[in-house]
Amino acid sequence: MKLIITLYRIALADFLECVRRTSFWVTLLVIVAVTYFFLPALDAELYPYFNLGGYRPIYNSAWIGVATALLMAEFFPLFGFYLVKNTIERDRRTGVGEIIATTPIRKATYLFGKWISNLAVFITILLVTILAALVLQLIRAEDLHVNLWALVAPFLLINLPEMAIMAALAVLFESITWLRGGFGNVIYYLVYGFLATVSDLQGVQTVWPSVYQACSAHFERCNPNRQLDIDAFPLATLPTFEFTGVTWVQEAILARLSWLLISIGITWLAAIFFHRFDPARIGAGLFEQVRRGLLGFITQPRSETQPDETTADSSRPTSQPIHLSPLAAGNCSWGAKLFLDLFAAELRLNLKGLSWFWFGVALAIIVAGVVVPLDYARLIVLPLAWVWPVLIWANLGVREMAYHTNPIVFSAPFPLRRQFLSTWLVGFTITMAMGSPVLVRLLLIGNLSAFWSILVGALFIPSLALALGCWSSNSKLFQAIYLFIWYLASIQGVSFLDFMGHLPTIETTGLVWVYLILTITLLTAAVFGRKQQLHQR
Repeated sequence: MKLIITLYRIALADFLECVRRTSFWVTLLVIVAVTYFFLPALDAELYPYFNLGGYRPIYNSAWIGVATALLMAEFFPLFGFYLVKNTIERDRRTGVGEIIATTPIRKATYLFGKWISNLAVFITILLVTILAALVLQLIRAEDLHVNLWALVAPFLLINLPEMAIMAALAVLFESITWLRGGFGNVIYYLVYGFLATVSDLQGVQTVWPSVYQACSAHFERCNPNRQLDIDAFPLATLPTFEFTGVTWVQEAILARLSWLLISIGITWLAAIFFHRFDPARIGAGLFEQVRRGLLGFITQPRSETQPDETTADSSRPTSQPIHLSPLAAGNCSWGAKLFLDLFAAELRLNLKGLSWFWFGVALAIIVAGVVVPLDYARLIVLPLAWVWPVLIWANLGVREMAYHTNPIVFSAPFPLRRQFLSTWLVGFTITMAMGSPVLVRLLLIGNLSAFWSILVGALFIPSLALALGCWSSNSKLFQAIYLFIWYLASIQGVSFLDFMGHLPTIETTGLVWVYLILTITLLTAAVFGRKQQLHQR
């Protein structure tokens, strides 16, 4: 009973903290808006839809429930992870973790409380989505008969197990030191993409055969593969059929519920890596974390709160002098040498702290862009090249505010003309350096349209990073938005989000000009955002 009360209190505190944030309510509004747009009116001019080969189900409870659940299963994990991946970090940052470390609460109990709170946040969003789907059925009014089980079952058996995995991964990534920051956000996309590819985590293989079977019962040429398209012809012109719902056999239900057990196992695994807010273990290596974590299961919880010699020594003030580098002499005049020195300083600041492993992977990607056949280099290597420096781009426009150096940096002469421009050029230079093999090879063979489309992408990335950084003063916003767009463009192949120009179809469309105009708009927004930061100093 005491364990249940402890879990309830930990989960409730985090849940209330999350639902009070603006990001939570913005997420709810976005989900409701996307649901309304994805299931459009029959005379809508532009809309996405599941292409069944020229046929569509009528808007009854079963189809609205399945379509909304599939949409949510595919897209929500791409940004919902950011919504809850900060609960342990918040306790560490506010000092609450140190208080918890002095209590007899076990690591596993604490982490399961976090997992429950994360899942509770997701369930709240799920309930709102179910309500929106019900209201949408009444608004569309194509079938006013409400089948509550057919509407709700896809959310419970498709989305809920997937959300449990997301909640557990958020706890695991916060428990592992080197996955706690921005690098973990990139790894999460790779992990999620892998799970979605090799397993039926999204529930498509469970649900889609029933939809195809219902379509085939009425028409002969139904599309057996789920395909999401965007079109502009009226839905009222498409032949319709009635979809009565998924046949939830016992094997399918057990397969979906098994993901709940896997999420519990992931949360239990996180307790091995969790350092229980011990400063002596924050910088420990991976194998050292595992060794100490396993010892933590053997020892009593009281022994975890006893400071060891390393912890005690780390709290003592050091008497070593601090050496500051003197500033170089200069003047306020504008010149090429002064700007190059400023550019070099910005470049060193952005690359500072990166490990040799990062540079090794970056070099391997660049070499792959040279030796791999051009079509594969454009389709595969270029997306890898333009996701690896994501943590560098995320700091553009953020570093001065994050490290409270804005009063000094922004007091220098011409902060917009010099420092702001050099910051953008650093981001553009890194983007060009990573994508240079593909760009040069396209230029050598004379494929100027492909070269131009990729060049616009190289302009777009630092502009987006700088605009979001200047307005939010937070690197997480760019990480969430950019990785979301990158995943849909590179993994899912959504052509209208192909800002990189790595898909051949972009050359035959006006999408390049759209992203060029968007780049100019983002740069303009970044300038106004930096002016706003200048006033705040």
